[in-house]
Amino acid sequence: MPLTGTIDKNGRFKPLWPRYDPEIIALGQAYVDRETGLPVAERLALPPLTLMQATLQEALQSVETATSNENQRAVSATDYTTALSAIKPLLDDALTQLKGKYSKNPAQLRDYGLDTKIGKRGDVLVARPTNDKGWIQFATHYVEQETLLLPNQRIVDPPLARITELTAIITTNLQARNSGASQRSIGVENRSEAVSRLMDYLQLAAFALVALRFDRKVTNDLELWGFKVVEKSTPEQATPPDQPPVPPA
Repeated sequence: MPLTGTIDKNGRFKPLWPRYDPEIIALGQAYVDRETGLPVAERLALPPLTLMQATLQEALQSVETATSNENQRAVSATDYTTALSAIKPLLDDALTQLKGKYSKNPAQLRDYGLDTKIGKRGDVLVARPTNDKGWIQFATHYVEQETLLLPNQRIVDPPLARITELTAIITTNLQARNSGASQRSIGVENRSEAVSRLMDYLQLAAFALVALRFDRKVTNDLELWGFKVVEKSTPEQATPPDQPPVPPA
């Protein structure tokens, strides 16, 4: 169960807690700025200012890391998609020529990363890639196999240099995209943990201010530390004290 506490239950005002990471971080920054500007003797002892500063910096860093990884993932995904779209028609042309070149022995096309199967008449059938993974496999093996041949034995058009260039872009950005997605997941997890701790400390600070500085009353003075204070729509009534039983008449 979460640890909770209540002060000034029947008061006129209540704090309005931030819900989203940017709002929590903004509150943390406002709080730190306020405490930093006070004389040391007037600062809250709990939570310590140094702890609040360190937690705020950790939250800011984790948000920056998550954003950076997401940007990397987005750029890599765009470059990957563009290169893949450009290479497919080139590989389609190359596949047509390979089928002609190895028409007497289509099984050799397995070396090019292409799937083959035996047809009903016992002949070898070469399957055209049907998904991105298949096209990338074909591109990678195509570059390897064509590079092994002498220049006069290679397919001239599409140029091997162009397919090699696009294949390098695809494989590099595929790795970067996957790495960015993984790092983004880690960054989001770290960010959430750091921001969650920052929120806990801010609530503790508000509790301490009300209890120790404002005579156990929630007031607008909390806004000096960045907290948002609103008036309750329906004042909460105090629980009446227990009354002794009325003796029978």
